[in-house]
Amino acid sequence: MDNWTDEQKNFMISGGNKKLNLIYEQHSLVSSSKPNPTSPVEHKHAFILSKYKNLSFFINGDAKLEKWEVSSKKAQVGVKGQVHCGVAIIKIIKGENLMAADLNGKSDPFVEVIQNNVVKGKTKIQFETLNPVWNETLTVNVDDIQAEIVLKVVDFDKISSNDPLGSASFSLVDFKANEERILNLTLEHAKKGTIQVSVTFFPLDA
Repeated sequence: MDNWTDEQKNFMISGGNKKLNLIYEQHSLVSSSKPNPTSPVEHKHAFILSKYKNLSFFINGDAKLEKWEVSSKKAQVGVKGQVHCGVAIIKIIKGENLMAADLNGKSDPFVEVIQNNVVKGKTKIQFETLNPVWNETLTVNVDDIQAEIVLKVVDFDKISSNDPLGSASFSLVDFKANEERILNLTLEHAKKGTIQVSVTFFPLDA
């Protein structure tokens, strides 16, 4: 689901998660397979696959849940702190007053969206600007609501390694389901700079 189309993203933002559930969860046996908020990630992934790919819980579906298992005791412990698993629609709107990383007094910034040290998506590069406007929407699968989402702003460099321009983070813990929130975040590990994003979280059990 990290590669959803713009049409699918807009559908979700307009309340599509509840609309989709009315379509994809019509089967009378869906409740026996649907994971609860503290279920292991593997169970949740199996349900998503069965629901959207196999159409198992359509009214005339087979109601079969994909096979799943927790890979190790360590993995099982790692998901005990979860409250939800779902999808976050993150629109990277703009940055302001970023640090200059190049000799021309400008930067070539892009943004990486990271959770649990995994890059979930990134924007295109905006060249020669300290006030980039991205207006790009990224769809991020959220496996652990407790883990902060990090927005890392980076200066692209063709010749040498990319330069960090700062980062900001936020938690989904206090987000209301399916409600968009605008965040204006000050960049840390940077002398200056801010980033503006909009975030909508669709928990699996909403």
